[in-house]
Amino acid sequence: MITEQSFLSQDFLMSYLAKDNESTQNILFLHDLAINKTVYAQVMRNCTTANCFAMDFRYHGHSAARGPQTVASFGKDIINWIKALQVKQYTIVASGIAAWIVESIQKQITPDHYLFLDGGYHDPRLLPDPLTEIPLPQFDTVNLLSAAILTQISGMRASGVTFDEVSQQALYIAMYHDYRRQDEQYSNHVLDAVYLHVYNDLQRHHYALPEHTTLIRSEFEQTIDNAAVQSAWHLAGEGAQLITVPKTNHYLMVTQPQAILKAL
Repeated sequence: MITEQSFLSQDFLMSYLAKDNESTQNILFLHDLAINKTVYAQVMRNCTTANCFAMDFRYHGHSAARGPQTVASFGKDIINWIKALQVKQYTIVASGIAAWIVESIQKQITPDHYLFLDGGYHDPRLLPDPLTEIPLPQFDTVNLLSAAILTQISGMRASGVTFDEVSQQALYIAMYHDYRRQDEQYSNHVLDAVYLHVYNDLQRHHYALPEHTTLIRSEFEQTIDNAAVQSAWHLAGEGAQLITVPKTNHYLMVTQPQAILKAL
């Protein structure tokens, strides 16, 4: 059974999901920014060989919306989470920007293995120039929000992303939870503010791929379409195992949970 638990990090209350499979092995899941821990629920439900944990970053999900919005502060939360869990043998699974946050603290943690999803395999300075704003849709009612999510899911399927009905329901729930009612409208304020700060902070530093890393890239991930990043993906193969999951996008942990478990 999956339960929701909490711990203190830098005096802030942080939330995480936990599933005890009575194992000596542990898997720690970290979501990309602007989504939350629920994207890993499908993987956790299907996992029976290791204890599973999935944390909400600050400003995300049920964790505190307080404190600095930097790579260092997010990294410190991960370190404090690992200490709170008191795990000795563990694998870290990190998606998108979370992969670079993990890379920034790799000398302070001791996982047995890393598994990065659509991130961590290239210098973030190869990404587009620093962002100044992200135009966000806003919805006056939950019905309008729901209709927009269903339209986006239909667009994913039309583009070639495949998923069954269970995964479609999980995908809807994950996307729905990305939004909060603010100022009488449903809007993803996390994406608007926190994403900008951490994304731009990311580009101020240099990162190195840890040893014992598996890199998973979704076939339709749109953030890796420039030549420099494509080249970096192939160069990463010199020190890591590379896996491309076909017919999926950045929500691959929701639409293709078995691919994540197979890689683990």
